[in-house]
Amino acid sequence: MSIAEAVGIALGGGSLLVALTAFLWERTQRRQEIALLRRQIAGEFAAKVVALGVGSSFSGDSGPVTIAVSLRNVGRAAARDVQVDLRHPIEGKPAFWHVVAKQNVSAALLPGESQRTDLEHVQRDVVERDDVVLFCSWDDENGFQERELGYLTFLFAR
Repeated sequence: MSIAEAVGIALGGGSLLVALTAFLWERTQRRQEIALLRRQIAGEFAAKVVALGVGSSFSGDSGPVTIAVSLRNVGRAAARDVQVDLRHPIEGKPAFWHVVAKQNVSAALLPGESQRTDLEHVQRDVVERDDVVLFCSWDDENGFQERELGYLTFLFAR
């Protein structure tokens, strides 16, 4: 065996070792990514904000309405930058919404934590519409989330 053949075999063996190490590293990374995706799908990193109660107060027959909203995070992760807002669809464009009132609820709503906020100075004619919807938005480990909490007329129904 010549020196050139020995060097060739050594380089080939080294290349094989590097390729095997890269393969094992990528396989480990891929398994970790799949495990993370499974945990996300299972909701381990998800916050879920729900309405516990909705109430209203007003003064006079035509004065503005204050809508009180109690929220709770029933998910497994913290909800950050939680906001609630009232919307109604734009006439002729049902896919687009007009925001009527918006209120910050909390910078962070931890799992199991509840918070109450008031949407103040909502016009009476807006509240009396039958297509006004209460929405909640927040950020969690899965990114920006936005959920419809329900139609205002349904939430006020007894």
